[in-house]
This record gives sequence, C-alpha cells and structure tokens, in this order.
Amino acid sequence: MPDLRDPRGVRHTLVVVLALAACAVLTGARSLLAVGEWIADAPPQVLQAIGACPDPPQ
Repeated sequence: MPDLRDPRGVRHTLVVVLALAACAVLTGARSLLAVGEWIADAPPQVLQAIGACPDPPQ
C-alpha cells in the first residue's frame, strides 16, 4: 500500500547545506535564524548555482 501522506521538507547534501550557511554568513547573517531567513529570501538563481533546488512556485 503506498504512503499517501504529504512528504515534508527536502533532503539536501551536507555540501549544499554548508555552502548555503557560508553564503549567508558572508553576507552578514550572524544567527541560525538569520541564516534561515537569508536562504528563504535567496533568489532561485542563487540556490540553483549553489546546488539546492528552489521551491516550486505555488
């Protein structure tokens, strides 16, 4: 029987996560919250260049 629940989140490799965090810190993020906000506000082109898949338009 297939699992019909909505999958939550996206799995990224460690390299992508560290690259995103490094970019956020280099642009001025000083807390985990600020890093998350920077990633959420990053343009899709930046996310693709780093290797993360941007959220699809809703």
